[in-house]
Amino acid sequence: MPKGRDLLEATTLPLDQIAWEVGYQDSGAFRKIFTRLIGQPPADYRRRFSRQSQHD
Repeated sequence: MPKGRDLLEATTLPLDQIAWEVGYQDSGAFRKIFTRLIGQPPADYRRRFSRQSQHD
């Protein structure tokens, strides 16, 4: 899941595309596995750890 975390932190790619990039064809499956492994849903993780500037 490191690549998924990196993409959530460093990009604004939609979750469907991130899921595809890390090998999931279904974003729902990615969301479920991510939440189980990381302890929070991808959207919450992105809000908390995003490295994108909030003032672009």
